[in-house]
Amino acid sequence: MTRISERPMPERTEAVAFTGRAGEWFKIWIVNLLLTIVTFGIYSAWAKVRREQYFKRNTSIEGRAFDYHATGMQILIGRIIVVVGLVAFSILSMIPLVGLVAILALVFLFPWLAVRSLAFNARNTSWSNVRFDFRGTYGDALVTYILAPIGVALTLYTTAPLLTRRVHGFFVRGHSLGNRSFDFGQGAGGYYAAFGLALLWVIGAGVVLALTVGGSVAAMFATLDAGVEPDPATALAPVLALYAALFLGFFPAALLYQAMVRNLMYAGTELEGGHRFSSTVRPVRLLVIAVTNALAVAASLGLMLPWAQVRITRYLAENSFVHPEGDLDLIAGRIEADAGAIGDAYSDIEGIDLGGVGI
Repeated sequence: MTRISERPMPERTEAVAFTGRAGEWFKIWIVNLLLTIVTFGIYSAWAKVRREQYFKRNTSIEGRAFDYHATGMQILIGRIIVVVGLVAFSILSMIPLVGLVAILALVFLFPWLAVRSLAFNARNTSWSNVRFDFRGTYGDALVTYILAPIGVALTLYTTAPLLTRRVHGFFVRGHSLGNRSFDFGQGAGGYYAAFGLALLWVIGAGVVLALTVGGSVAAMFATLDAGVEPDPATALAPVLALYAALFLGFFPAALLYQAMVRNLMYAGTELEGGHRFSSTVRPVRLLVIAVTNALAVAASLGLMLPWAQVRITRYLAENSFVHPEGDLDLIAGRIEADAGAIGDAYSDIEGIDLGGVGI
C-alpha cells in the first residue's frame, strides 16, 4: 500500500492565514495576566479561553476561520479535578506500600488523561462551524506514552525517531472533522534523517565547546587532583560549559528536529476524501525566530511575549498549506451538512487540558 506521503498532492493549494496583531493581543494578554494575579490563578481558566479564541478566530483557510468553544468554568472544573487528584496522590505517596501503588496507578492513569485532554481540546475546536473530535483509545495511548518510551530507553534512544512517528500517527489518526476522519502515513526514513541532522548539530556544538572551553575544564580538574584550591574563574568553567552545551547544543538541536518532523507530519496527513496538507517550515529560520523571540522577551522582562507569540504563530501559519481534492467551498459545505446533526453535542464537561499532549 502506497504511503500517504508518497502520493501526488492535489493540484489546488490553500494557505493558512493568521491575521492577529501584536498590539491587539497585548491588550488581551495584559488583562489576562493582571486578573490571573489578583484572583490567585483562578482566572487563568478564562484567560486560556480568551487566548485560544483570539488565536483560533484569527486563523483561517480561504476565509473560513477556526474557533474555540470551551468555557472558563469547564476548564476550571477540570483543573480542580486534577489538583484534587494530585493532592490525594501526594498524601498517599507518603505511605510506603500505598505510595508505590499510587505511583503505578498514576503511570497507568496518564494515558487516560492524555486521551481526555486531546478529546476536550478537539471537541471544543471548530473550523467553518464544524467541530473536530478525537477518538484515540486508552490502549493506543498506553503504548504511545508509556510502553514505547520505555522501549526507546532500552534501545539507548536509537529508536527515538520511531517514537516521534508513533506519536504523530496516534495524534492524527485519532482526530476527525465532522464525520470525516484523518489518516497518517509517513515513512521512518525522514524521521531518522531529521534525527541524524539534529545529532550532527549536537556533535558539532560539542566539538566547538571542546576547542573553546575544554582546556579550562581540564585545567580545573587537574588543579583539584593536585589538591590545590582552584580560583573562582577556573571553578566556573564546568558550569559554563554545561550551560553552553544546553543552549548551543541540545536546545537548538531539539528545535531543529521539531521543525523537520513537523513538515513530515503534515506531508503524511490526509483528511478523508483525499484532502492533503503540507508544511514548509525552514528549521534554521525557525531557530532564528525562537532565539530572537527569547532574547526580546528576556530584555523586556516579559512584556514582549505577546509580540513573540504572534510572530511565531504567523510564521507557522504562513508555512502551512491545505491541498483540497476539489473546490474548498463545496467540500466545506458538505462537511457542514454532514456534521450539522451533531454540532454542539461534542462539548465535554471535564475541561482536562494537559497543554498540548501529542505534538
